[in-house]
Amino acid sequence: GATIDLERSSKTYSWDGMRSCRLFWLPCTPNPPDTILQPDVSLGNCWAFQGSRGQVVIRLPAKIQATMVTVHHTSDMDSALGKFSSAPRDFTVSGVDEETEAETLLGTFTYAVQKKPVQTFPLQVQAFQVIKVVIQSNWGNPDYTCIYRVQVHGR
Repeated sequence: GATIDLERSSKTYSWDGMRSCRLFWLPCTPNPPDTILQPDVSLGNCWAFQGSRGQVVIRLPAKIQATMVTVHHTSDMDSALGKFSSAPRDFTVSGVDEETEAETLLGTFTYAVQKKPVQTFPLQVQAFQVIKVVIQSNWGNPDYTCIYRVQVHGR
C-alpha cells in the first residue's frame, strides 16, 4: 500500500540511447520510482536517478513506528559484471511530519556492496507516515544511481 511522492523525489534518469530505441520501436522506457516498492529485484529492474545524489519520498498507508529499513540490490553474480557501481552507498533515512514538513533523522547508513544484496538497517524508532531516503553517494557511477527495492519495517 505504500506510494512514492513524485514531486519530492528525484527525477528518473533517462539516457541518450532512448532516442535510438524509439527509432526502432524497442521498449526502453525507464522504470518509474515506484519500481522500488515491488519485490522483483532482477537485473535491470531498478529505478535510476541522475548522478550519485538523489532522494525518494515514500508515503506509507498509515503512520507506523518505523524500526528498520531494508535496501536491496542485485545478486553477487552481478558484481563480476560491474553492476555495483550504480548501487547506493551512503544514505540517510528521515521521517517527515506531514503538517509541518519538519524532518527527523532516523539514521545514517552505508550499503556495503561486498556484503549480501539485501541489507537491513535499524532506525531510531519514531512514528511517521512519510519516509524520506536520501542517497548521498553511490559506488562510483557518475551518470546514475539504481535503487532496486526499499522496504520500511515497523509496527
